[in-house]
Amino acid sequence: IEGEYDWKKASEIRAAKIKADEKRKEYVDEKNNKEFKLQQREEKRIEAEQERQRKRLEKKEERNAILEQKKKDKLRKKSLIADDYNTEAEIKEAEELQKQLLHNIEEQKQKAEQEAIEAKRIEEKRIEKEAFEKQKAEQEASEAKRIEEKRIEKEAFKKQKAEQEVIEAKRIEEKRIEKAEQEVVEKQKIEQELEEKKKVEQQTIELKLIEKDAETEMKLIKKALTRSDRNKKKVLKKQAREIEKLEKIRNVQDAKRMNVSSSLFVDYDQKGLEQAERNKRKIMNKQQRIIEGLKSKNRKEDSSRWGSSINDIYLDGLRSFENKNYEAAKVLFSLVEELDPDHDKARQYNLLSEMKAEKFKKQKFEQEENDKKLLKDKKEKLDKLAQERIDSLLKEEMKLKEENEAKDNEEKEILRKKQTELIRGLKIDLDKEYKEAVALSKNEDLEKFGEKFKKVEQILSENDFDEKYKASIRKRMAKERDKIIQKLEMKKRDNEILMKRNEEKMRKEKERLEQEKKKELEILKNRLEIEKKKVESEKLKEEMEIEKLKLKEEWLASKEQLKEEKIKNKELEIKRREEVRMLKLEKMEKEKERNRLSKRSGEKSKVSDLKVEKVNEVIVVDDKKAENGDQLEKDKRTQLALLVKKRQQELQEEREKVRIEFEENLEILYQKAVKLFKEKKYADSKSLFKEIDNLKPDYKDSNEYLKKIAKIRIESEETQRLRSEKVNSESGFAEGQAVFIDEDQVIEAELKKTREELIRNALDSIEIKK
Repeated sequence: IEGEYDWKKASEIRAAKIKADEKRKEYVDEKNNKEFKLQQREEKRIEAEQERQRKRLEKKEERNAILEQKKKDKLRKKSLIADDYNTEAEIKEAEELQKQLLHNIEEQKQKAEQEAIEAKRIEEKRIEKEAFEKQKAEQEASEAKRIEEKRIEKEAFKKQKAEQEVIEAKRIEEKRIEKAEQEVVEKQKIEQELEEKKKVEQQTIELKLIEKDAETEMKLIKKALTRSDRNKKKVLKKQAREIEKLEKIRNVQDAKRMNVSSSLFVDYDQKGLEQAERNKRKIMNKQQRIIEGLKSKNRKEDSSRWGSSINDIYLDGLRSFENKNYEAAKVLFSLVEELDPDHDKARQYNLLSEMKAEKFKKQKFEQEENDKKLLKDKKEKLDKLAQERIDSLLKEEMKLKEENEAKDNEEKEILRKKQTELIRGLKIDLDKEYKEAVALSKNEDLEKFGEKFKKVEQILSENDFDEKYKASIRKRMAKERDKIIQKLEMKKRDNEILMKRNEEKMRKEKERLEQEKKKELEILKNRLEIEKKKVESEKLKEEMEIEKLKLKEEWLASKEQLKEEKIKNKELEIKRREEVRMLKLEKMEKEKERNRLSKRSGEKSKVSDLKVEKVNEVIVVDDKKAENGDQLEKDKRTQLALLVKKRQQELQEEREKVRIEFEENLEILYQKAVKLFKEKKYADSKSLFKEIDNLKPDYKDSNEYLKKIAKIRIESEETQRLRSEKVNSESGFAEGQAVFIDEDQVIEAELKKTREELIRNALDSIEIKK
């Protein structure tokens, strides 16, 4: 019960803690979300401002580039116009126009520079201000965070302290309850010991009486036994044995009783009581079984046998009575009464056992009720303490909530004041921007006025100003914008009139320039055709030289082949001669064998001997001649083989040297081409890479470089075409084309030189080696 109560209390405290933690987390999360949103807005605003500045600078750069291009065009046109004018008046007018234009250009430059300086200054101020505001906001945020952290730490400390107090109170209460329980247990032990002593004394008195009765009964039985016959003697012997058994059982029960009493006096525990109750139940069960067995016996047995069984039951009843098993004793004594209604002692013991069983039940019931009352009292006390503690914790939480709300209100008030101060500062900035916009409207600078207008509109939209204030500023800005537009329209009309006049002059100039360009293009075409013919002739020369080189190499190779063929022919002839000689020797051997066969005959042998001697002499002479000829042929053959090997080695060395020199020259050419490519001399590098590809295809990265040069050339042609379309003049394109053609021609000439040098070097090296 105590464990269940503690668990409930702990769960209630834990639930209260979880609620408080959840509320605190919600508050912190809300605050963090607000700060995060503010930071995001600030970052977005800064990014947008940076993007605007970047676009503004890009526009300025484009404007300056266009203005410079226009200036150059105007100056060029003026110079062309001045050439066409013949009269002095026209020249003066042109000069005056030039002066005016130059003056206007200088004024525009100065204005642009001043505006750029002013814009930079304003931008720097704005950036400084934003940085200061950002720093201030960060400081405020850090301060708010620090205050919040301190508050959270205080709350956590208070909660921890409250929890410790609750735990301490709980521990004290548990100690007090334990002491009370110990006192109650000690009192119960003392009372039980006293009751036990009384019971033991009563039991001893009753046992003494029962023993006296038993002794008298034994005496009577002994007297009856002496008077009886042999059968009686047997019965007496049996009874004596049973009495001995009963005495043994009594001694064992006395020993058990003494042990139980000593254990009760030494250490009375609830577990011991439970064990005793279990033992009683076991004895009861055994006795009931015995009773059932006795009941099942035949009730029509002899009186002597009935007497012995009744005595056994009676003695069992006495033992159970001594062991305080009153219910079992009651059952046994009632059985004795049924068997022997005249048994007075059984009736007495039956009544006593009934009385004591009822008393024992009443005592047990009263003890259980007392225990329940004590537990209820303890539980009520603990519930009261827990409720009081929970109430105190709730009160503390309410106080903390009120304090937090007060702090939040203070922080909100501080933020409101800061916002009002910020709005004041922003209004001052707005007034400055408005004044600057008015000044720009006077200078008729619509672009900068538009930027200022956007800036003012952005400030108005991003901040919480009054609607009247917003409407008044917007109206004023719109009026200034309308004024600027009207002025600019007037200027546009004047400029259109001037432009029409200038366009007519430019049209005439264009016609003249087109005629000149046509003439120049025809001249350039003629030059190109001449150059192409030159290039073709040079290519033919180079091809001829290459063919010569190839023929020379083929001639050298054919020489080597002839030498090799001669050597092979000689070797074949020597082999043929050896074969002939071998055939001759085979024939001679065959003849010898025949002569040997002919020796067996008598007369024929002599003639054959003479013939054989002659033949042998001839063979010996022929063998000597053949041996000398073979030796000479072998010597010649070895000399020829050595000469051939030497010549082959020399040719291989010459070829290797030519190859190495060719590779070195190719590498030099490749490095030169790469260097030119890195220096952005694409035409030169292209021609060199082509030459390398002709001499040795797929040499290193020559093909990749050629692809890159082709891409670059296409891109350059595209850019030239776009520029020519913008300027609307083809003179620059024609000049660039002519220059490009001239460069190609120069590079081709250099390539021819390098090619010729390579071939010459290779031929010189071969001639020197020869």
